[in-house]
Amino acid sequence: NLAFRENKIDYVVDVGANEGQFIQNLRYYGYKHDALSFEPSLKAHKKLLENSVNDANWKVFRPLALGNKNSQTVINISKNSVSSSLLNINEEHIKNAPDSETIDKQHTEEIKLDDLFHELEIENKNLFLKIDTQGYEFQVLEGAKKTLDKFKGILVEVSLVELYEDQKKWQEIVDFVQNFGFKLWSVDRGFTNKINGKTLQMDLCFFK
Repeated sequence: NLAFRENKIDYVVDVGANEGQFIQNLRYYGYKHDALSFEPSLKAHKKLLENSVNDANWKVFRPLALGNKNSQTVINISKNSVSSSLLNINEEHIKNAPDSETIDKQHTEEIKLDDLFHELEIENKNLFLKIDTQGYEFQVLEGAKKTLDKFKGILVEVSLVELYEDQKKWQEIVDFVQNFGFKLWSVDRGFTNKINGKTLQMDLCFFK
């Protein structure tokens, strides 16, 4: 939240919200401004609506997935819900988190952020984009090429090993974001192998 204050962030676009944990965390640390959450999983979306209902500055978009094309698609629903993805999950992931296994599939709409942005009416805001889409982060960024220059900061989850089939390497994501003029601000260690301490995922925060 110190970085948010320094960069005067007053609107967070929360992509891959799950049940709203990221915004709840921001609220806990004192962020009081606007937030808009996107979540395709219907079950998680229902919980997201419940968690945001008493927060006037927190809006939830209709259930859909952000990506790099406009089409109908299928999301793999994980037992633990947070690992659900448009990509198929790899054994390495299930081995380190057995609850991440796929137990269901759900049809959903995929759309580019570029094609939604005008609907959001957030032109004159200091925008921050958070992307946690379980291996689909690069596709979300690709679908926001025309929009990224409107953001002051980006938080993106990256994997250091391939946890989902065909996910982009973390270096490609870093290069993509930096090409838009963002500089790496902070690194937070995420999902880790509990037996040998190997880091599997990280959250990378960038600001202009």
